[in-house]
Order: sequence, then structure tokens, then C-alpha cells
Amino acid sequence: MIQYFGTIADDLCLNTLVSAQEAQDLNIEIHQSLDSTNTRLRHILESMDLTSSEYGLVQLVCSDEQTAGRGRMQRKWLSPPGQNTYTSFAFHFPGDLDLSGLSLAVGLSLRRVLVQQTGLDIHVKWPNDVVTSQGKLAGILIEALHQDGAWLVIIGIGVNVNMQPSNDTSTQVAQSVTSLAAETGSTVNRARIIMGLYRTLSGDMLRFLHDGWAGFAQEWKTVDRLAGQTVNVFEGGFSEHTTPWQGVAQGVDHLGRLQVEDTNGQIHAVLSGDVSVRLAF
Repeated sequence: MIQYFGTIADDLCLNTLVSAQEAQDLNIEIHQSLDSTNTRLRHILESMDLTSSEYGLVQLVCSDEQTAGRGRMQRKWLSPPGQNTYTSFAFHFPGDLDLSGLSLAVGLSLRRVLVQQTGLDIHVKWPNDVVTSQGKLAGILIEALHQDGAWLVIIGIGVNVNMQPSNDTSTQVAQSVTSLAAETGSTVNRARIIMGLYRTLSGDMLRFLHDGWAGFAQEWKTVDRLAGQTVNVFEGGFSEHTTPWQGVAQGVDHLGRLQVEDTNGQIHAVLSGDVSVRLAF
């Protein structure tokens, strides 16, 4: 079932892209405006019976605009109307699944969708960004709750689709940004991005259930933006007032932790919740 709330732009209407079976199986909300798609999804889940022992996509929420969008470490995610996609997916994973590397696996899924639809040269940047040589294209925010012997995981994905990046935009988000339209020179249909994500994530999250991060690790090596690059590591997150230490990124380990070799040759396992990493130029 697809429900629409408010006045929805034509390129966010999914009806013509959804098969009859998908329309029957899916629970989708499309909003004109929300504070945050992750927040709306949490509110929906609070009223649902989630005692099932089966894997599945529980709910999908999209919005044309977010008034309080956020990324990792509570950073602001610029979310203007009529330009980008702001989508959250809720997956139910039965059992005590190890979620290490999940955000990286989602990043690979997202990258594949964007490459398939645009043909752009796109990479993943640890731990949760999808990038081109021009800047950040998309980001991921994952929230997980373990209850009744299962994981309920909310995957929030923001993609810069048709916005035109500017110096003002980059300063608001503290890093260079780009968009699919800026990279391709043409307008991109947002509904096709959303449905591509739904179909790809549904299969990839089932693969993660069975194989964990190990099922994605080899693919990461082929599109890792940081591999072999000198990086600045900011303990506690990026800040103008924080002095970073520098090293060379050496890929990720079996838990999805970034491996950084310092100037003394020692390898450090960097956890995504503790630091920010920036390429050193």
C-alpha cells in the first residue's frame, strides 16, 4: 500500500513504477514535508506488532523535504524540497545478528543503484558516504534497536539528486557536496532512485542476514575512496578546534573498522562512532 500525504511532486509518485505484487507487499508513506523520515518511521514502528521471527522490510517512508534532517554525529543534513530524496527503510532481522559493517554494506547497495541509473564514477567513503571526485553525493544514517531476540534497523538515506551545489551549500554541511544532476548535466527522476533502492536493499539485506559483512568485503575493496590515501583522523568528531592525527588508510577489517597506519607504522582500528576522517590535501 502506498499512502501520500500533502501535495506530492510528480517525480515522487511511485504508482507507475511499483508492480502489483510490490503494491500488495509494501507499506510506503510519501510525505510533502517531515521533520525527519527516520523520526517518522520510529513513530510508526512504536505502534506496530513486531514479534515476527521472519526477515523483512517492514516500512518505507519518503519525504520531499526534511525540516530537521540529520546525519552521523547529529550533523545537519541539508534537505530542501523538490530536489533530493530523503528515504528511510525499516528492516526486521531475526536472531542475534552481528551488525558490524552494516552501514558499509548499505553504502555499497546505494552506490550500485546510483551507478546503474547514471553511469557515473562513484565510490564509497568510510563509514557512510557515497562520493564522486567532486564531493559527497549521498549519506546514510542507521539506527538499530534489539528487542525480543531480533534487530529492528532503520536505514535513512539522503541522496543529492537535482540540487545545484553552491559554496553556500558546502559551508552549511562542512564539506564539498555534489548531485546527480550536477554530475550528469540532466534532471534525474527521484522515484526511480527510491524504487531502485527498495529493490536492491531488499536483496542485499537478506544477503547480509546470511553472510554478514564478509559477503560484501571484497566489493568494498574495489570502490574504497580512502584506500591508500593520507587521512586526518579527528578523535570525537570533526571540529576546527580539534587537532587530528594523520595516517594512511589501509582498507577495513572483518568488522568494518577503518584501518589507518600511523607515521610509526602502527595500524589503528578506527570506529565510526568515535571519529571523523577527512582526506588530507
